[in-house]
Amino acid sequence: MNVRITIRDENGDEMPAGEPGEIAIAAEGVSDVEYWNRPGLREQTVRDGWFYSGDIGRMDEAGFLYIVGRSKDMIVTGGFNVYAREVEDALLQNYDVSDAAVVGRPDNEWGEVIVAALVMRDGTDVPVDEIKESCRPYMAGYKIPREIVFVDNIPRNASGKTDKFLLKKTLLTDQKITDQKTIENAG
Repeated sequence: MNVRITIRDENGDEMPAGEPGEIAIAAEGVSDVEYWNRPGLREQTVRDGWFYSGDIGRMDEAGFLYIVGRSKDMIVTGGFNVYAREVEDALLQNYDVSDAAVVGRPDNEWGEVIVAALVMRDGTDVPVDEIKESCRPYMAGYKIPREIVFVDNIPRNASGKTDKFLLKKTLLTDQKITDQKTIENAG
């Protein structure tokens, strides 16, 4: 009640139904948001009376809101925007994958390449090509990870969310995430 939600592009323009963009919220008091010990953050999140959540979503014709992912988790590969959550959801459709996290790795040719860290169910040894093929029914080919890293666990923060910063830092500096790490590159 007394809350408006829209989907906005990077210029603040409202997106048509079905198109993804940042979820923006307008309600009494939203313009008064302040952040403890984070000067300047308010100016980044509140514009023209709208609070920009950092969440990416789309709204259908009936006004139902679907959350696609986080804007900071978006990967730009070959000029296409890929939402990490969509790739993670597709990977988790494979029964042998028990946990997944996806990040972008800088690449001179593509801008970023999609890297998936996967935790496999105990006792499973599934070929990388089979994992990639299992994603095809759920998303376009350019969204399928170029690299797959097998790990014992996905790093999580205190609230249980995937610590993408630590995961990315670990993958990019080639530090060990776990005792055994395998990288398969599809080139």
